[in-house]
Amino acid sequence: MHTLEFKNRISIFLDESEQFKAFIDGLHTLSSYANAMDQFLKLIPKGSAQYSNSGTGLHSHLANTKSVIAGINNRQFFRSLEGFQKSLLAFEPENKDPTSLISTVERSIENFSDVYDHFLSHQNPDNALPLILAARELNTQISVLYKAFSFFEDKLIEQAVPGSSESKLTVILPQHLTLKDFAKKLLAIQELYSELCMLMAVSEASEPLRIAKIESGSLWAMVIGETRIINLMTSFLERTATWAYRNYTSEGKITAIPQKVEAIDSLLGLSKRLAEQNIDTTIIKEHISKSAVALSKNLSEILDGQPSITINDQTISVGTESHKNFISNHSTLHLSRDTPLGEKESNESPPMH
Repeated sequence: MHTLEFKNRISIFLDESEQFKAFIDGLHTLSSYANAMDQFLKLIPKGSAQYSNSGTGLHSHLANTKSVIAGINNRQFFRSLEGFQKSLLAFEPENKDPTSLISTVERSIENFSDVYDHFLSHQNPDNALPLILAARELNTQISVLYKAFSFFEDKLIEQAVPGSSESKLTVILPQHLTLKDFAKKLLAIQELYSELCMLMAVSEASEPLRIAKIESGSLWAMVIGETRIINLMTSFLERTATWAYRNYTSEGKITAIPQKVEAIDSLLGLSKRLAEQNIDTTIIKEHISKSAVALSKNLSEILDGQPSITINDQTISVGTESHKNFISNHSTLHLSRDTPLGEKESNESPPMH
């Protein structure tokens, strides 16, 4: 799980906290009642004269637990508890660490639920003690969990700040990559930027593509560059991904991204976008032709082998059913090479951004 994904899941969890209020409030009530028991335990060190007062007070305190429970709406409490458990599942990795804080909280919830159910069936002082002690332990753990989540949400992804002429681009590719493939996709992102800088007459020396954040395994790259170039890269990635995934085949391949100049220009809207930036496309027509092929090659490299891509906050994929087939077949999506590049082209083009 990438840092960005982890941070987003934390934010969702914290945003949903109101749904857990009945559980959290009820748990806090029971935990506070356990803390109130300490007043009787503190009498014990004072000597034998206080033993009787301590024991009597403690027994009475535990016997009164049922009146505390009576003030809790058990239906709302357990519905809220189940929602809390369900939200925690979003943080479970493929290889679960039994020593992690979340795993510890999950075990404590199961233990607490068991002793709570047992107390509801047999409401006596003997069953009250494990209940309020379990509540206190779980309440402490959840308090630590919330503090940890709030800290991570605030501190994760401390990023480089774009300058006045810069913008950010985030690309997430979900499939795990070898070192070689990881490097090739990063290089393709850089080459996209370089090619567009050349077409737009932007100096890379003055406006380089900077790294804000990179994580490996699968790929998450956040880069910063000149705003006009980043906007073009974003648009081209979105248009290409939409076209490619729309033409996903049942054999597990993405139809090849065109490499004929006219087809690329139609797909990306390259000449039109350059004209919008007051670039005289008639003067640099030859450069556009060469760049179009280079752009197609790098866009293909980025998408190759990936069932989806997230560009900034937008995820584009082969679709729910195709993605299920891809996962179940354990295959890898590759760009088709069954026909000469550019011959099999969709009549549809993604909408202009």
